[in-house]
Amino acid sequence: MGIAFGRCLQSKPGAATAGNYSPEGRWFRFLINFLINRFLIKILKLVSDLVAYCFLITCFLKIG
Repeated sequence: MGIAFGRCLQSKPGAATAGNYSPEGRWFRFLINFLINRFLIKILKLVSDLVAYCFLITCFLKIG
């Protein structure tokens, strides 16, 4: 996802040259990828935890 977003930034006119030649563009893309990957992992973990808790609660309710 982060890599795809970086490619999307590159594909915009002007962004490709800025990303390829200036270190600022490269750092900006790296930072965005890093943040997206970081938050995506946290969100995915949160969602999977919620699903697991819901599954456990329904199991306990069925047993009870």
